[in-house]
Amino acid sequence: MDDESRIEKLIRLVVSPLVTEPKQLKVSCQQQDGVFECCLCLAAADVGRVIGRQGKVISALRIIVNSLNFRHHRLVRLNIQDDKKLS
Repeated sequence: MDDESRIEKLIRLVVSPLVTEPKQLKVSCQQQDGVFECCLCLAAADVGRVIGRQGKVISALRIIVNSLNFRHHRLVRLNIQDDKKLS
């Protein structure tokens, strides 16, 4: 299993129980300059649940994801987007 799919699988495993609309959870990862950019697309109502009070949940998730043993010791950058349309 490659690093990208391991990261996506882990993020889905941890985030799915936190959200109220797991069908809207989308995780996409791409590699840029030795850094994995992972984007979580969530329903607007779930953004606060994943961030947590004072950012504790997302901080814990970032620690977990970055603790994976990668072949090339890459950093994972985790971003959150909601499903609101930007105007």
